[in-house]
Amino acid sequence: MTSTDFAASASRMINSLSGVGAFVAVANAGSFARAADVLGIARPSVSKSVLRLEKHLGVSLLRRTTRSVSLTAEGAAFLEICMSSVQALQSAAVSLRDSPAHPRGPVRISATTGFGRRFIAPLLHDFQASHPDVEIDFRLEDHEVDFARESVDVVIRSGRLAPREMVAREIAPMQMITCAAPRYLQRHGVPGEPRALLQHRCIGRRLASGRLYQWEFLHEGVLQRLDLPCSLSFNDAELVVSAAREGMGIAQLPAYAAMDALRSGALRVLLPETVPEGRSHYLCFQQRRLLAPRIRAFITHVLGHAASIAAGITLSRQALVQLSKA
Repeated sequence: MTSTDFAASASRMINSLSGVGAFVAVANAGSFARAADVLGIARPSVSKSVLRLEKHLGVSLLRRTTRSVSLTAEGAAFLEICMSSVQALQSAAVSLRDSPAHPRGPVRISATTGFGRRFIAPLLHDFQASHPDVEIDFRLEDHEVDFARESVDVVIRSGRLAPREMVAREIAPMQMITCAAPRYLQRHGVPGEPRALLQHRCIGRRLASGRLYQWEFLHEGVLQRLDLPCSLSFNDAELVVSAAREGMGIAQLPAYAAMDALRSGALRVLLPETVPEGRSHYLCFQQRRLLAPRIRAFITHVLGHAASIAAGITLSRQALVQLSKA
């Protein structure tokens, strides 16, 4: 191939792929009109760019109706490739000025609302003091995060993590404590075993998925889950704590959320021998051979505080029993 032929071939490739940006914008926005607004160009231009891309690829990427736009199977697969490519290009650009000695550039963090606010956000001040050229985008959210689609570098999540293509480092154990206010127990009695909770007023916690959290108990070394009828439910752990402190019912709460109330006596541990194991608060990131220095620096900073965080929110079996006594 002559240099002229190569230039012509490259020109055709660039022209055909110029619709990638338009396609990604339409896929993320859900419509050509909103994508045109995001890109700052006319809607017909967006449509023509996507059509040109589809013609080049020989497949339909979008399913169009008069009311909506959705991805075909091929479109969904191509979008995933595009998002990974965009991230790779962004990382390549930033890596030119990001080094282990002087980390710089953006770090995007998604953290669970309660734990993130209490334990991760307070670490940002010292981190930026040590790394002033690193820009932090910190989000509190509880839904499951798609690293590629949402352009997130580090995710702080809690619970039992299903195996997936990411690295998870434990920050601290996540104990789930069944508890109630002394005044509630004076009126309604103390449950002697998990199923006795069916006769009590329970305060539930609604997850980001919309379903109610299943209460967990350890019985003879086996994890048991109960769907308990709840007279009251919230989608925020702090509100569950407040309702429990007011004597409105029994709750099962993460230790970090209930700790202050337990130590002050506002809440009392119930069924201490059934506190389940296997849950944790995790720092997660994608599996990469070369992690950007700014991301590695943030991970190292958080994990450097893991032991002190764990010490403050983990109760020994002896402490659980002690806090269960009236």
